[in-house]
Amino acid sequence: VRHFVATSKSFRQLARINGAPPSSEGHHISRLLKRSGLDGMAERLVEMSLDERAKLPGVSRGRAQQLPAAAVVAEGVMNAFGIDAFELCPWALREGMILQYLDAMPVQHHRA
Repeated sequence: VRHFVATSKSFRQLARINGAPPSSEGHHISRLLKRSGLDGMAERLVEMSLDERAKLPGVSRGRAQQLPAAAVVAEGVMNAFGIDAFELCPWALREGMILQYLDAMPVQHHRA
């Protein structure tokens, strides 16, 4: 079984536009970015003003400008590799590096 995970905040915002649950519902809720939801999305986003994009569910003003490009990238990657959906990870590279660092630290045993 092939399983694809995305850590991009922009991909999370694209998923929110398509109805994925907000982060306020917790980290353990499944969130998917489906290829079917990206059909024509880049074009629709380009036609919107920056203010209109920033008002979409889950879209931050700071990322509203790059959202059309993110939709093009997401759809292109999914089409190129035959991916139907990405599961969205609540963490990104930075958190992964921290977890890897912590995992590599020697375990210290303390006596009570």
